[in-house]
Amino acid sequence: MALSMVSLFIPGFHWLRLAGLLLLLLLPGKALIPLALEGTDVGKVKAAHALAKIAAVSNPDIAFPGERTTQWLEILQRLCLHDQLSVQHRGLVIAYNLLAADAELAKKLVESELLEILTVVGKQEPEEKKAEVVQTARECLIKCMDYGFIKPVS
Repeated sequence: MALSMVSLFIPGFHWLRLAGLLLLLLLPGKALIPLALEGTDVGKVKAAHALAKIAAVSNPDIAFPGERTTQWLEILQRLCLHDQLSVQHRGLVIAYNLLAADAELAKKLVESELLEILTVVGKQEPEEKKAEVVQTARECLIKCMDYGFIKPVS
């Protein structure tokens, strides 16, 4: 066999970096959540964007295995209340994608404090800077009305 253990080591290659990449590929949601909450400012934004993209195109059972717990809801709520508008917007996009993915999951989200957060954010005046955030929260509330979980106020 021509391939030996010695040939597996590539000079200058960081094996820890490879391990991190494998973790992101295997458990993307689980690996990105701490980065979105506790990383650098740039890292928080990038991780929130990545989480939103994963939530948009993936089955939540696959993207966030075992994350349908109170911890996941608390993290989502923190993203939806984040002080950086771009991170807050991505948190709301994740919420919308999860609401749209499954009625049962949507019901669990509505039963949590997320509904109160969506209501508070959705009632804000859509100033120029916050327009995208407010609109996304309103779209989440409309999805909840579509399911019949909340009634429109007249």
